[in-house]
Amino acid sequence: MVHGIHHREPKYLRHLANTRNDTRICSVTVMPSVPSERYDSDGLLVAHVAWRSTLQRWQCWPTMVPSISSACLGVVVVLGTVWVAFNLPGLFGYHRFGLTVYSGIPFPRVDLVIHTNGLPGIRGSKAHWVSAEEFDQLIGARADDYPDVVIIGTGYEGQVQVEGGILTREADPIVELLPTPQAICRFNELRAAGKRVVAIIHSTC
Repeated sequence: MVHGIHHREPKYLRHLANTRNDTRICSVTVMPSVPSERYDSDGLLVAHVAWRSTLQRWQCWPTMVPSISSACLGVVVVLGTVWVAFNLPGLFGYHRFGLTVYSGIPFPRVDLVIHTNGLPGIRGSKAHWVSAEEFDQLIGARADDYPDVVIIGTGYEGQVQVEGGILTREADPIVELLPTPQAICRFNELRAAGKRVVAIIHSTC
C-alpha cells in the first residue's frame, strides 16, 4: 500500500448535498483535519481535493449558463434603451471634441454634413474653410429645394471660416455660424420646431 492514498471518503471533505442527485451544487467546502505540511508532502491528497471540486463546479454549468445569458441580455437591453433615449433619430446626441453622434450613429473624427432630408454624410475634408461651392452643393441648385436655415458649426475652438459671399447672400436660406456645441443645440432646436435645416459640423478645432 502506497503511503498517503485513502480508499475511503476523506474526513476533511464535507459535501453540501449529494452531487449525484443534485447538479445545482457549485462548490465544496474543504475542512482539513491534517497539518498543512501533509498537503505539501502528499500531492495525491491535494489532487484528490482539486479533482472533486473541479468536477462539482463543472456539474453546475448547465444551470448557470441560462442565468448568465439572461443577465447579459438584460444589460444589453438597458444600455440600448439609454443610448436611444439620449441619441434620438434625426437629431444630434452625445458629442465632444473629435466625436459626434447623429441619429444614434457615432462619427469619430470626421466632419458631418446633414442634408435637407435629414440624412447624414461625411464632409469631403476637415478644412477650416467653407467655400461658396461647398455651400451651394449643400443647399441645392433649385430655390424651391432650399432649406430654411443652414447651420455651420465652426469647431470647438471656432477656427472654421466661410467665404464672404456666403454671409452676404440676399436670398434665402438663413445662415448661422456658431461654435460646434452651440451649432448642434441650435440644429436640434430648429429641427424640433419643424424647420428644414441643413448643417456642416466641424468636429474638432
